Amino acid sequence: MGSSLGRPRRPDDERKPDKPPKPDKPPVTTPAGPGGPAATVGLGAPQGKIRALGDGTRWSAANQWDDLTTKAASEFEVPASRVKAHIVVESRGVETAVQRNPQGASFGLMQVVPRWWRSEIGKLAGRSYATDEDAGQAMLADPLLAIRAGCRVLQVFRAANGETWDQTSSRFFLGNPNWQGGDTVNGTSGQDYKRLLDALMAEIDAAPPAGATGTTPAPKPVPAADPLVTILGGPVPAIEYGFGDDVGLPYYAYFDAAHGNPRGNVGTTHPGLDIPIPVGTVLHSPGPGVVTCAGTGVGAGSWGTSCAAFADTLNGGAGRVEILLGTGVSLILGHCLSSLVKVGQRVTTGQPVAKSSGMNGPHVHLECRVWHDADHCPRSPDYCLIDPRKALAGLGGPVQRRFPTAPDWLSDAQIEKSLPDARPEGARTLAWIERCKRGKCPRFVAWWHVNTPEELGEFSDGSLLRVDATWVGEGD
Repeated sequence: MGSSLGRPRRPDDERKPDKPPKPDKPPVTTPAGPGGPAATVGLGAPQGKIRALGDGTRWSAANQWDDLTTKAASEFEVPASRVKAHIVVESRGVETAVQRNPQGASFGLMQVVPRWWRSEIGKLAGRSYATDEDAGQAMLADPLLAIRAGCRVLQVFRAANGETWDQTSSRFFLGNPNWQGGDTVNGTSGQDYKRLLDALMAEIDAAPPAGATGTTPAPKPVPAADPLVTILGGPVPAIEYGFGDDVGLPYYAYFDAAHGNPRGNVGTTHPGLDIPIPVGTVLHSPGPGVVTCAGTGVGAGSWGTSCAAFADTLNGGAGRVEILLGTGVSLILGHCLSSLVKVGQRVTTGQPVAKSSGMNGPHVHLECRVWHDADHCPRSPDYCLIDPRKALAGLGGPVQRRFPTAPDWLSDAQIEKSLPDARPEGARTLAWIERCKRGKCPRFVAWWHVNTPEELGEFSDGSLLRVDATWVGEGD
């Protein structure tokens, strides 16, 4: 990355506290305003080019980190718009940015220098680092750690010196509170840095949050012929692991011969597509449908097959977001940072539904399931896994049900009679709930977890389910 980004460089005393931090000192209260405490809620997400930079850099590079920025800013009580502005100045939103100079290399989104802050970085990560390089590489691998480290630096200076946030930002860059001096590597003055930081915060504070309604809403992706383009909202990177690939990782025992594994009962066969994308990439629904999982363990999945697994192991985010599309395909977006939808919510083509994170590296896992029938995994007791590229093909046109769904086995009258009070007070009511758990469900596809054991009683696997009468019908 280096100087091509035009980022300011640090003097050799950069970011080293001139007093021991006083962690038990309460933070100083400042009025809300540009970059002030009020900006932490509803972090603005400007669109297009960054006016303050004037070099063509677009806001999307920084907006992708808004969830992590807000989380870290809240943790350390730092104004979120100020943190976001520092990210733009320091790294242009490039999480792998590294600047090496004799005074100590700086790493990551906020260009923290492990030479001075290795111990704090280790505390945030819950481990110790043997070298500065180790701590720096950890921040490159974990964008949330990089932003938390920068927020911790700001918090330490603020608590130790009792100054304004403007003075604290000056210490972050120069080591003094008055914007005196300049960068010893590329010559950026303190006053130039201050003007840029203030201009960036003004742009951030004037913009609505991502996805907010108003006069300047976030652009909605245009449905594309390629549903993967619709999901990602742009070009599709090279797929890291494809459907049916032997990845050598023992995660996929559920993808066995009965569920469509072309290699039989091999627990290392990949059941979907892994697409490498930056953490925080907005993911969209490729077609109309209903949300059946809004996070790992949030919901009960299409056809009641659960919302387990697909956790976000990088940042501890939402995990599994699942949509039962109008075509009969259940689409799983795995390892999500956040869910933008709720269980039972109807979604439309191109609607934002989640933000990405990852597992063993930033990516989204796409997995498609259909209900079994004579043509799709007849040996399966429930669903059949198929290649997402085949399952999602043709979603740009009129939606038609092309895949089977769970068979009907109760009459409408029985369902209507059972639904108003789904308590297992009668044997028949309990029987049809249990039969649904075994894969024999009526034509109702939105399920909910119910956290009231006294009302429903726990089943043997600990799940608590009821049917919600929401049907994704033909052509819906």
